[in-house]
Amino acid sequence: MTKATPAMSMSDFIKAARSGKIFACSFVKRGDGEPRMMVCRTGVKVHLRGGSLPYNAAAHNLLTVWDFTVNGYRQINLDWMLWIKVAGKLWMWNEEEQLFLEPEENSDGA
Repeated sequence: MTKATPAMSMSDFIKAARSGKIFACSFVKRGDGEPRMMVCRTGVKVHLRGGSLPYNAAAHNLLTVWDFTVNGYRQINLDWMLWIKVAGKLWMWNEEEQLFLEPEENSDGA
């Protein structure tokens, strides 16, 4: 009997991210196609300067976060996620299944 691979949907990830907990992620940037990795969290309001975005980030499948590396607000492109690390657990995006999956253990021990 095979063990089911734990999975997390994109909506589960967004719900976890919106809880304000710190997480790491990697995604492909829209502008130049380069991968970006960041350590971030949602819900940071201390650095807001007033005003609002001139567009609806959710409609463009973007998640606004505070990036601890650059100490500024950034947006995660949810369409091109590569991996996330939440509560110390790594999840890899599987495009075919449209889920984050735990990486499979290497059976040969390498």
